[in-house]
Amino acid sequence: MSNSPATLETIAQDLAQFRQEVAQRLDKLEATVDKLEQRVENQDFKFETFRQATSDLVRLATSLIAGATIAIIGGVVLTIITAGG
Repeated sequence: MSNSPATLETIAQDLAQFRQEVAQRLDKLEATVDKLEQRVENQDFKFETFRQATSDLVRLATSLIAGATIAIIGGVVLTIITAGG
């Protein structure tokens, strides 16, 4: 903008330019928000996968411990039965 008095025409041009700049910034912000939404969805998926894997691992560990405990108790019982008979 120059030092000359503002006319409706120059104000309209400045306003049109400003509107265009705002529209460009909004487009960039929209693209950024879309990328962030995609990243959040990916993180949600990764977290859900991690949570499910952790749950499965805990279940597997519990099953292994229970199986080993039963095997040991069974072995001790069989040893007691065979030794006593």
